[in-house]
Amino acid sequence: MNLQNILWNLPRFEGLKLTIRGVSLVWLAEESGVSINTIRNIHNLDNPNPRIRTLLALASALDCSIKDLADDKSWIVDYNKMIEKQKGYLLFKNDQLFSMNNINLLEILLSRIGVIANIIPSNSLKEVTIRSEPNMFPVDVDNIHLRVNGLLATIEVIAFDVYVNQEIAEEKAIKNSIVQAIERYAEIKEINHIIFFNITGGEPDQYDFLCEDSLLNTTYYRDHEKEIDILKNRDYKVQEVPDFPGRLGDSWFTDVKRGNRESDVI
Repeated sequence: MNLQNILWNLPRFEGLKLTIRGVSLVWLAEESGVSINTIRNIHNLDNPNPRIRTLLALASALDCSIKDLADDKSWIVDYNKMIEKQKGYLLFKNDQLFSMNNINLLEILLSRIGVIANIIPSNSLKEVTIRSEPNMFPVDVDNIHLRVNGLLATIEVIAFDVYVNQEIAEEKAIKNSIVQAIERYAEIKEINHIIFFNITGGEPDQYDFLCEDSLLNTTYYRDHEKEIDILKNRDYKVQEVPDFPGRLGDSWFTDVKRGNRESDVI
């Protein structure tokens, strides 16, 4: 495979553009195991933040490294600068930043319960946003926002906006597994506490997603009361927070248990 026939342009974390000359996208999908739609989305800049595992699979198919694929290496430079800025801090010393390796760990934990999502780090590597594509799987992760607090050794779940296609999957079981995956990540990274913010309770909500390929609607549901039940059953304790403008709901706190969860996802 002649790498001169392939041009990768990966500027910072803003986007990845793949222009293929003389290489079939279908061939690349077959060789790499990456879906043709994912490769097209990367090619068309519809997927500006592909997962590291995806890049590794493509590089393996082309018999090269990720660095060989990148015509513009500024993303590597920027990532290294981010890491360099954190070297004096506790999160770096404890390997608790959302580094490439730790993002890959999160992806593995989620994928093992059937949640395939894009995980996008903040510039400080202290936060990540997790999102999936609706109608691709029975779960639509609209936004899970995690933040790691080094001083308190805590993972803060700032947002937990997860919808489920109840015709295919049971909402409570799926969400329980996602919470369990977050707990398992915290355990592996030796983080002591987890706190969920803004758990609202109240009436369920839903939305319809129109699949362009089949022209059929898929309905995704979110039952807020089930989220509270899950946290209660997993020994989270509610933290009383006084009403204030902008407050959306209660906070739920737990200590991370070591090695005694009823079932692990990794």
